[in-house]
Amino acid sequence: MDSSSPGKAILIVEDNPDIRDTFRTLFELEGFDVQLAANGEDALASLARSDEAPCLILLDLSMPVMDGWEFLDVLRSREQGAEIPVTVLSANVDANVSRDLRTRYGCRVLPKPASVDTLLDVVRSYQHAGPGPTLH
Repeated sequence: MDSSSPGKAILIVEDNPDIRDTFRTLFELEGFDVQLAANGEDALASLARSDEAPCLILLDLSMPVMDGWEFLDVLRSREQGAEIPVTVLSANVDANVSRDLRTRYGCRVLPKPASVDTLLDVVRSYQHAGPGPTLH
């Protein structure tokens, strides 16, 4: 993550390249430093390379290699990972799954597809929270 934009880094974890590119364009236009990962394993590697945590992780649940559930288990097991806000975007989340994501992992949950206005509102709500925790 680029330390020149404290509090403005977002990590998008999504296996669909078209969705990743659309999100990157949308959030870069809002002034965010956007990092991309195709799955949970890539996301953990991105976090490991960074000195500062993102202000927000946007996470898909259904991905190859390491899905969103596995990623959340690993992320939340780490001291610094427990502090990073995560918003889950998924097309297949019912009320029970949504409740589990909120209570077990502290995630905000949005249905997929989410409107541009909704996505921008979510991201902007974390924009001024300041930089994320130091990862190293």
